[in-house]
Amino acid sequence: FDINYADNTSLDFTSKLFDSNKVGIVGGSHGGFLTAHMIGQYPDLFQAACMRNPVTNIPSMFTTSDIPDWCMIESGLSYDFESFVLPNFEQIKVLHQCSPVLYIDNVKTPTLICLGLKDKRVPPSQGIEYYHLLKCRNIDCKLVTYPDDCHAIDKPSTEAEHWIEIAIWLKKYLGQ
Repeated sequence: FDINYADNTSLDFTSKLFDSNKVGIVGGSHGGFLTAHMIGQYPDLFQAACMRNPVTNIPSMFTTSDIPDWCMIESGLSYDFESFVLPNFEQIKVLHQCSPVLYIDNVKTPTLICLGLKDKRVPPSQGIEYYHLLKCRNIDCKLVTYPDDCHAIDKPSTEAEHWIEIAIWLKKYLGQ
């Protein structure tokens, strides 16, 4: 992952400024997808993670999202924009191999998941499923839902609350 290389390079370069034992990661949507991948594939790098409407299980998102093309293309598969065709079994295996849930057993990072429950881009079921998978593995996690928000979580009050939740989570696990 280029993200892991960037993290390690940044931490090496700034080792006198930052504590490499207090590294957090935050991402929403595709950034949430990358965050989930990072905490699963590099479980010792991050001490806190925060995700907003993350993609976590591409096969289960395919038929419930308004962007099924993203599911295929992100997984290196082709997509026919002229017709909606369900992925075949071999394609589903590829979609799964590209999903963060593949690495769930590696995750150690305390994780905050924030979801807009009216999201049609990344269905809330993605984050809810990931939350339950973390809970079943005794990973400290918190699920915060916003019933009237969609993908952006951008209503003034909920957007502010969302960022406050993130700040509280990061302070809890990373300190001052």
